[in-house]
Amino acid sequence: MTRYTEERGLTLAWNDKALPKIQAGRTYLALAKVSYKGVLTNHLDVKDKIITPLKTLRNAGVPFNSSTLVIAILRLNCPDVFTLRVGCKQTPFSVSSQWIRQFVAEGIEWLFRVGYTVAHKLPDNWEEEALARCIRESRQRGVTLQHSPVAGHQLGPDRCLLYSCRQPTHI
Repeated sequence: MTRYTEERGLTLAWNDKALPKIQAGRTYLALAKVSYKGVLTNHLDVKDKIITPLKTLRNAGVPFNSSTLVIAILRLNCPDVFTLRVGCKQTPFSVSSQWIRQFVAEGIEWLFRVGYTVAHKLPDNWEEEALARCIRESRQRGVTLQHSPVAGHQLGPDRCLLYSCRQPTHI
């Protein structure tokens, strides 16, 4: 902040280099007529065309990518949206993940959350249990199951089916 201001007496004021940039920035901000938030204000029917499939897919439990769905609907119904200049920097409109989040938060009242799975905690004696499992599985090699749907097949340590032995041991 000190490099943009200078002391003039007892008050702080913007220095001569920063003042024109600030004034230009304020007029530049005033020229931005369309923001990302108001891109679809003139296209209320398109909003409904976006919201309906999003709700339908979510209720069906189908995983979907909302940005590709929104882009497809916008390109079919109002392709002129992508030529709009929006924001402070007057950049062309694009469907970003941030815009999608804001759209569904306001239009459908959804929130994106990260899904978590249960983490398995290691026991205190995990080294002993790992060694015991290795010993147990190494002793079971070559054992054939006789009374099962996979009778005659050798069960390996990684629980995949292997070739059967010529002289199997019976369990």
